[in-house]
Amino acid sequence: MKNHTTRSILIDPVAKTITEIMVPLIGANTHFHKIIGCESSDQVDFGSGVMLSIDDDGLSRITRDTKTPRQVTQGFFVTHANGVPRHLIAGKGILWTYDSEGETVDLPPWVTPALIQQHVAFVADHHRNAAADLCQEILSQAGVAFGPEQIQIHQRRYADIVRRALALTEKTTGGTQ
Repeated sequence: MKNHTTRSILIDPVAKTITEIMVPLIGANTHFHKIIGCESSDQVDFGSGVMLSIDDDGLSRITRDTKTPRQVTQGFFVTHANGVPRHLIAGKGILWTYDSEGETVDLPPWVTPALIQQHVAFVADHHRNAAADLCQEILSQAGVAFGPEQIQIHQRRYADIVRRALALTEKTTGGTQ
């Protein structure tokens, strides 16, 4: 009998947790959107066939407290490989994978919260405003890149911003559940 759910992993930068979750297969994308808290998502290749779904508008839609001084209330995390910063993510993310037919399937058994914890660093709560500023910097410098030279310049700028974001992370990574 076919399984009706898929094993995924939720990265929650507010709770600072990396948790295994089960998501219904029918309408998996809709469920991902609800869990992440967005209407449309973007996918980041996490490597080895594992994808990270994130809020497509996460960098531009930063949540803030309604009272002055309007502190940023959402969380951020940085992905890295062997200590090399890769991405600054605003909001939650869900790791998932798909099969050769493009169908969402369970993550491989070796993809565990403990493994993912080694590749994720949460921005410290007292650095949320600075992380939001870095998101704005990413958006303002993104522009349109034509040709290999412009693409390289864009990639270097982005890498510099993500390195600066990694400096805002907590000294110890978040817990797993």
